[in-house]
Amino acid sequence: MQVADKTGFDKRVQYYISRDYSMQIDQGEDYPLLNPAYFIGILDFPFGADTDYHTRHLILNKATNEHLLKDIQFSFIELPKFTKKIHQLDTPIDKWTYFIRHSEELHVIPDFANEDEGLKTAFIEADKYQWSKEELKAYDNVGIKEQDERGEREMIAQVAERKGKMDVAKKMKDRGMPNREISDLTGLTDEEIENL
Repeated sequence: MQVADKTGFDKRVQYYISRDYSMQIDQGEDYPLLNPAYFIGILDFPFGADTDYHTRHLILNKATNEHLLKDIQFSFIELPKFTKKIHQLDTPIDKWTYFIRHSEELHVIPDFANEDEGLKTAFIEADKYQWSKEELKAYDNVGIKEQDERGEREMIAQVAERKGKMDVAKKMKDRGMPNREISDLTGLTDEEIENL
């Protein structure tokens, strides 16, 4: 995200993407190992004469507009040019841009956010900044309880797995198998096997 236009911004984004593209492989490695690199800039200033808030920039053949060099692309979302109202949001980019532009002033998560789990999470996280200490504490307590319950289930599973290993090891020992073999098969230590 770029808040202010700075001298050389166009050069800087080209430098970033070129650097990231070229650093994917080491010297001497094969070029086909390179993956495409896409620069996504969310700008709080206008960039270029286009009136659309979302612009894509590609490398094209000047004479034919043929698009052969596809691995490096730029996408800019210019927030000052985004004027869509909530009922005009059509694409996922519209909805995410609306979120970026208006999340601080919304008091209710819009219905469209329920269609995209990531967007819904983003609204909840942004909304937390407006919560009171009591609301934040209650929210955290729910998360802590869920984590504790998950940890308890994992502990029960580990205990059950260990008990199963001990039972199997005891049967192996009763049949006269050597401790080293029992240890290899169950993962128990020699001391644990001796104490059975």
